[in-house]
Amino acid sequence: MKWRSVTGVLCDKNIPERFKSKVYRTVVRAVALYGAECWAVTKEVEQRLSTMEMKMLRWMAGITRLDRICNQDI
Repeated sequence: MKWRSVTGVLCDKNIPERFKSKVYRTVVRAVALYGAECWAVTKEVEQRLSTMEMKMLRWMAGITRLDRICNQDI
């Protein structure tokens, strides 16, 4: 999976957030949504994609649920 291969870049504190977000949008999101146009879009699929994206964004930012930061603030 592409996420595991780019975690070194995305989780590195020394790399600027702007670069990390660009890598995330161009590589990780593209791979995650590859073939999505032929999926049957249900509420469950939407929720799973949203959950996956939020987990990855939290991981990139070094924020856990224990930090009690709302998803909207990330």
